[in-house]
Amino acid sequence: MPQLRRAAMAVPLVGLVSALCGGQVVTRRLPPETPPQLPPATARPARLDSSAAHRCDRPIADTSSTSRHPFAATRPLIGCTVAFGVEAGPAQTTFAGAGNAYSYGPGFAVGSYLLWTLGDPLSVQAEVQYARRSVSVSRNGTTTALSLNDAEVPLLLRVSNELNGGVGPASGQQLGLFAELGPDLSLHVSCSSAAKATQGNATSSCASNGLSTANYGVMGGFGTDVAVLGHTFTAVARYDAGIGAIKAPPGSSAQNRGANLLLGVRW
Repeated sequence: MPQLRRAAMAVPLVGLVSALCGGQVVTRRLPPETPPQLPPATARPARLDSSAAHRCDRPIADTSSTSRHPFAATRPLIGCTVAFGVEAGPAQTTFAGAGNAYSYGPGFAVGSYLLWTLGDPLSVQAEVQYARRSVSVSRNGTTTALSLNDAEVPLLLRVSNELNGGVGPASGQQLGLFAELGPDLSLHVSCSSAAKATQGNATSSCASNGLSTANYGVMGGFGTDVAVLGHTFTAVARYDAGIGAIKAPPGSSAQNRGANLLLGVRW
């Protein structure tokens, strides 16, 4: 009954509206409701790989400075790279000391090393080498030829213009220059001496002539790194200045002096 009563009341209301509008009922359509626009979904941030912070194949931008100095362009994390390398090359060795005449003799060196990057431009290189040396000593008409087989352990501080851990694909650098300097410990594994005199020739061990079993000094040099086919090739020229005294036959003290050229590859 309430529904019929409301319908009956609606009929005169429609007629009144029709009369006022000239016999036409005007209806107004409301625009269809549009669903609310939601903001576009944002991509979830990529999950940070915790191991990536310790890899050196990722350049670390240095935003603290706009300097174009090569050392200020990018910086790797401290201690994030450790590289292994091998090297070999010819050497020339002599002694320096009063009382004898010394001459350079040929030899060679071969070894391996580990290179730790401390942060551009510094790194530390620890090496183990086998060195073959020969020296001629002349005194009072007698010439003694020394042949030394040494194990060397240089520890070198290296300064370079190489960024992000060195030349190669990670840094995009193809050529680098460096200088190195540090202490060098040399152990005489074996040694022999051959004396040539007017009275005849004699061969003996270095121990019988009082040659020291170990020596120490300072080693330094300059070199370059070149990136080729995903590897780093190295060439370095070094000079070794001995500080400890060597008992050089025939019975005098001297210091080792040596120069070598090493070629190598690093991974």
